Amino acid sequence: MAFCNNYCQDKVDMHYPDTGYCLNGTYFNPKDCTSYFRCWDRGLTGDKLFCPPGLVWNDEYKICDWPYNLQTHEECYEPLK
Repeated sequence: MAFCNNYCQDKVDMHYPDTGYCLNGTYFNPKDCTSYFRCWDRGLTGDKLFCPPGLVWNDEYKICDWPYNLQTHEECYEPLK
């Protein structure tokens, strides 16, 4: 896993829509269940990270997990038939 310094081209704007900033920690991406945000440096620096194929972000446990283990964000995947 690579980390960005302050001059990284792939740096993500970490302004969380509800608060205007991103506190230190790990957060779900409301636009994509297969990715999540990790913020540090008092919210000034952050990464957008992706779960491995087939997994989605489980915000309760702060891990990438199988979709059938999620109790929320069901709209992000279709259950197997």
